Amino acid sequence: MNKILLSLLLIVNLAFAERVDKGIEVCLVAHIVVVDGKKIPQRGVRVFQQRDGTFYGDVIKNGYDQYEFDGDSSFSKAMASALAELPADIRDWNAYIDDALGRAAQKTGTLFGVLDGWTAEIRVATPTVKIDLVRENAGAYVLLLGDLDPKISKLKRLLDTIALGLGRDHMAL
Repeated sequence: MNKILLSLLLIVNLAFAERVDKGIEVCLVAHIVVVDGKKIPQRGVRVFQQRDGTFYGDVIKNGYDQYEFDGDSSFSKAMASALAELPADIRDWNAYIDDALGRAAQKTGTLFGVLDGWTAEIRVATPTVKIDLVRENAGAYVLLLGDLDPKISKLKRLLDTIALGLGRDHMAL
């Protein structure tokens, strides 16, 4: 099975249906290279919810799955809680981030920007939430705006939960 994913990706993957419970897959990958027209993430993590409610996943390094991990019960509870809090009413996360940047600039008098330049993808698909955020520095903007916008703070909480469980470096955001 092809386990190549795009940057930060949380999608339902039917190939994992035998292990996935509620159609929840969290994938956080970055440093994408293009080989023969295919986008290949160079590092990141993928997290899946199993039938018993616990989460497990893969760590990707150098474009390949390096190892699999099983989350403990506290990680699984934190993941389930963070996923349950994600807002379901935002249809265009790219536009919402742009709007939040404008609101933050008006409120604080400061323009916000992150200039390291790689494109990241944050994808979330649960039975109630779909997030498809593709932009340069997607993770950095979520972390930056998470303290200023209550809806973005929910996505930041999910990223922070994964970072606490696996380490932010693996996320490559």
